[in-house]
Amino acid sequence: MSSFLITFNIKAQTLPSIVEGFETLPFWPSAPWVNAVAGTSTIVTTPVYSGTKALSCGGDWAYRTDITVGNAGDKISWWVNFSGNGRAYLGFGASASGGYSLLLAPNTTTFLIQQNTSWGYLDVSSVPQSYTLNQWYRAEVVFNTSSNISCFLYGPNGTTVVNSILNYTVAGLTPGGLSLRGFGGATVDEFRAGAPGGSGGGLILPPLASFFPSQPTTNSVALDTVWINSPFDLVSTSTNTSRCFWDLQGESSLLPGYSRSNVAWTSQQYIDTAKYNQKFRYVYNRRGFWPVRLLAVNNFKRDSLR
Repeated sequence: MSSFLITFNIKAQTLPSIVEGFETLPFWPSAPWVNAVAGTSTIVTTPVYSGTKALSCGGDWAYRTDITVGNAGDKISWWVNFSGNGRAYLGFGASASGGYSLLLAPNTTTFLIQQNTSWGYLDVSSVPQSYTLNQWYRAEVVFNTSSNISCFLYGPNGTTVVNSILNYTVAGLTPGGLSLRGFGGATVDEFRAGAPGGSGGGLILPPLASFFPSQPTTNSVALDTVWINSPFDLVSTSTNTSRCFWDLQGESSLLPGYSRSNVAWTSQQYIDTAKYNQKFRYVYNRRGFWPVRLLAVNNFKRDSLR
């Protein structure tokens, strides 16, 4: 059995381009947006997150298919402000027949994913979440694959993760257009979509003995870089290993959905031991250096792996 410490760096990532800032639209909805369900949404000048205009949502569904989003690595995000206990729907996989959406829902104190076939409402995954009125939140959908997503709710600074739904497989989801809806005092702004500029992809592999090296020579400092607020995998490639356990050294408050438990042979606790073995997935939500502890156990004896 061996226990290692890894250290890697977290860098800021560039967000996707703004595809709708509501700055140039003469009225709502205007091309390329198409009205699917009528409502009373209007372009407003307050509250506004960026620029001079935003959309005050009045219950209508609108969609656009001039943009296709949903390939692995793509993201969509927007900013939402509530003056009342309504809802805001950040839509993806959209077509004329409906789509899917990530919801901020003060009216039910939830953060959730819906299937919106024929512009209906079917909850498919939900977590509890309370909201502060008249405060901006950023919501984001990350496409891990074309049918698997991770969803994040950020606080007013846009980088602090407030809640998340991780690695959710959406039945029937394929790349498609964008859609939006809101009501009950929801104002939305700065809709971004596409591949984030400058972000990394694929697996980040720790620089340890029996792992893929990340340094040019054995005497170089071992350092990996992953991107802030994106889910990344650390992968053990050690041979003859029966079990691996992972922990984020010094990270006292884990993200929602993660917890520590005891492991035999050591007093050190490790994260979600029933879920993670050779691979550990986490969203690193702040810049800086993160030490990661790996405990590897060999079939033959506990101290045989170095």
